[in-house]
Amino acid sequence: MILAILYFTNKHFSWQERLFSLLWSGFLTISMMFEPLDLLWHGMQFPVWYPYRFSFVVTFWLIMLAGRQLTRMDDGIAIWQLVLLLVVIIGICGYVLVNLDSFGFLTPTQLVITGSAMMLTLIFLSVNSDQSHITPLILFFLLFAEMTLNVVFTLNQLSYVSHSDYHTYTESLRAAAAKIPSSDQDFYRVGKTVLRTKNDAMQIGYNGTDQFNSMFEPAVPAFYGKIGQPAGDGFVAYTSGTLISDALLDIKYWISPRTDGDPLLQHAFLPTVASRPTSTSTPSAVKPAI
Repeated sequence: MILAILYFTNKHFSWQERLFSLLWSGFLTISMMFEPLDLLWHGMQFPVWYPYRFSFVVTFWLIMLAGRQLTRMDDGIAIWQLVLLLVVIIGICGYVLVNLDSFGFLTPTQLVITGSAMMLTLIFLSVNSDQSHITPLILFFLLFAEMTLNVVFTLNQLSYVSHSDYHTYTESLRAAAAKIPSSDQDFYRVGKTVLRTKNDAMQIGYNGTDQFNSMFEPAVPAFYGKIGQPAGDGFVAYTSGTLISDALLDIKYWISPRTDGDPLLQHAFLPTVASRPTSTSTPSAVKPAI
């Protein structure tokens, strides 16, 4: 962001180029706030749950401007550029600090780290000498440290299930899917009585009965709803089927927990979503431990 701001002050680039870049940056900024433009970016169809998914375009644009600034950067930055950046940084950090309650995903510690990283960047740019061989190395370690902290804080905010629970469930499901006979080359689907996410089958790699997908054709959730299964604009789940609906959907195998033989699995994170006693009486049921 700092280098992108400096790009607009760099006279090595023509004013026409910088004007176009400024207009395009303004358009991207407005697109992140104005709903009709958000709709335009998503192909005239509102996305399910996650708005402004084109934010990666904004990120790429800023990185591209920063890269161009680095290629035509003088020895250090001028005093007026330093003052400009200080005003911007203090303004952003001050605004966030005053309105910290409106940013539920931020803490004072994160704000201090962000401000410190920005100040270190300003110091580096102020004394930058392209003639020094350690300049790229300093920049690398500065960016590496900031991005590492960013990843740690971001992923900790997104975590909603412990690693042990996730690992136990995933590996148990993978082991159960591996028990399906590999010699069976016919098309079939695999149902299960547990559910962590609706994309379990996509994660493990088999033809399942549940999915979350923003690109669903309306007929898919409509069909699931008509046969009495949970469905919405972007998801379907097969949780209360019958032998008839199993046959209709070509469900040949079922995966169900079997915790009686393994005391560790009795307390594992295997959230049950359906009860299918009929599956255990059929020869095709995958009954060993999920």
